[in-house]
Amino acid sequence: MERIPSGGYSELISAAIDLLPLRIREHLTYVHWFCGSDPIFAGLIKTDKHNMQAAGYKFGPEVYLTGGSCSYAHNQTHLCEKRTTIVLPRLLPIDYPIHELGHVFDEVLDWSHNADPVTNYAETNDAEAFAEAFTSWLIPGYAKRPDDRTFALFTELAGR
Repeated sequence: MERIPSGGYSELISAAIDLLPLRIREHLTYVHWFCGSDPIFAGLIKTDKHNMQAAGYKFGPEVYLTGGSCSYAHNQTHLCEKRTTIVLPRLLPIDYPIHELGHVFDEVLDWSHNADPVTNYAETNDAEAFAEAFTSWLIPGYAKRPDDRTFALFTELAGR
């Protein structure tokens, strides 16, 4: 599902992808984008409050209308072709698509690496810790530097 309306989304996505080192970017080309609309209505998000709370999230489905999210194929409903999709329901700062690309990169690595939290939000769970560490690695000053093991992983996979 590629739904990218006009109004700045293409520029935002391009800017985020341009921040990615080439070797990491090559692993993320399969991701789809869904922008400017309600991902729950589109079947991209299962809003199972019990599972969200079990995963450590302390918010409800309304967050999907205001912030970015990563919809993995196994979480999608009512779609013929299920593919990992980054959701941006509205235009957001560049750290949002970078963070969501971090979730996709975590999926590419089969969720095999646990990063130390670099922000308060990263303390939510391992997936958020990874995505926040990825964001802080790519955007100087976003948060504290990722732990040495995570920094080395990202740097090695980027071929730096």
